[in-house]
Amino acid sequence: MEESGLLERVAKGDENAFTLLVDQYSPLLHTFLLRITGDRWLAEEAVQDAFVRIWLNRESLRNVQHFKAYLFVVSKNFALKALQKALKEDARQGAWQAFYEQTRDEQPDREPALALIDEAITRLPPQQAKVWTLSRRKGLSYMEIATELGISSETVKKHLQAARQFIIRYVESHMVLLYILLMEKYF
Repeated sequence: MEESGLLERVAKGDENAFTLLVDQYSPLLHTFLLRITGDRWLAEEAVQDAFVRIWLNRESLRNVQHFKAYLFVVSKNFALKALQKALKEDARQGAWQAFYEQTRDEQPDREPALALIDEAITRLPPQQAKVWTLSRRKGLSYMEIATELGISSETVKKHLQAARQFIIRYVESHMVLLYILLMEKYF
């Protein structure tokens, strides 16, 4: 089928035509994005995001003269955004890991705080606790965790975010108790 006819069918909401379009361009697009990201998971996410965007804005396909170029620009932007998010999250993980290592190895004064964090971790849902432990204690990347647990890297990210928020809320809600324990120790 001619590309312009295929795009017209997609623009009209033809899901079969969209499937043909995805099947036709996904392998080429994935290879392109893999070169940009250097990461199979990020490349796959960017391919999916690009095609979701195309489907959501399918009516505009009637105005696209060079679909392949359009597709590559859209997907490249998704890949670059995904890389930026991954780099920020890696930096956050590194900062947390450094803090955890520092506080764990410093003085025994930190033991109540670390015990409180450990207690919070035991109260996480099982999958969040696994993801947290693999990330923060074993130092695995999103991709390594995703592979080990058979989930997507986006799911890993969501589990880590939820776990982090829960741990912070848990520690904050128990800070008064921790403060009292520390005060009793020193005064």
